[in-house]
Amino acid sequence: MDPLSITASTLTILTALEAAFQIVKSYRDAPAQLEALNNEIADLTVTVTQVAQVLRNSHIQADPLGCNVSHLTLALSNIQEKARELETLFRSCVIPSSSAPGETKLSRITWLKVKSKAQKLQAELKDGRLDLLTALATFTA
Repeated sequence: MDPLSITASTLTILTALEAAFQIVKSYRDAPAQLEALNNEIADLTVTVTQVAQVLRNSHIQADPLGCNVSHLTLALSNIQEKARELETLFRSCVIPSSSAPGETKLSRITWLKVKSKAQKLQAELKDGRLDLLTALATFTA
């Protein structure tokens, strides 16, 4: 994958993470678990931003087998997939607020149904962030 494609991929991930972040932020009286998930999203956003910055400021110098680039690309695509799943999950929990027009709130019933999936996604995002940091360290070494 060329540097432009990798950079475009990081921007796509940032867009999905930002959308998920904004949805959770709009929930009034969100449970603590959602706050923890939102913190994981914020940490991941910082990591993906760092990757984009490194890619913009350097030339890709992969080893002959392309391991550095392929590991980075794989980590980014895994995170992108999880970020989209998370955004979809969050959107499924949104209901309009009856007390404040134009605002949304969390559907507690829907949240109870998807809570275990959210926990799994949170763990996968954390693992993805660590994989991305490892790939970035390998890439810049």
